[in-house]
Formats: sequence, structure tokens, C-alpha cells
Amino acid sequence: MEQELAIEAKYQALCGRLDEATLRLWAATEARSLGRGGVTLVAKATGLSRTTIHAGLSELNAPVSTGEQGVQPERER
Repeated sequence: MEQELAIEAKYQALCGRLDEATLRLWAATEARSLGRGGVTLVAKATGLSRTTIHAGLSELNAPVSTGEQGVQPERER
């Protein structure tokens, strides 16, 4: 219960500041750090679906693509 409340507090602090993709990655990172049962706990604490968190985990496990100059595409100017 204590972990759930801590995750919920973090989510409330971040949900208005992060876009959907970044929030999904944060939730996946939280779930991964908790190990077994983490996805369920994060889903319960945040209201995000387990499918969304699993999608974030897949994104975290995927290789990061970089632009021609080694800069991540979303960071190019």
C-alpha cells in the first residue's frame, strides 16, 4: 500500500507536465524497478492501463534510433 501511494504521488506530480509518451515511459520505468507485479501496481496507482505500461516497457527495450549526426531526432533543431 505504501508503494502504491508513493507511485500515485509521483504520477500526480508528473501527469500535468509530461506528454503521453514520456508519461508512458516513466510508468514503465517504475514498473520495471518494482520487478514482479510492478505493472499491476503501477496500473492500479496511476489508472493507466496495463497495456499502456507494457507498451512503455517494449519501447524501453527497443534500441534508440539516432539521426545522422548522433542526435536523437526529437532533439534536432
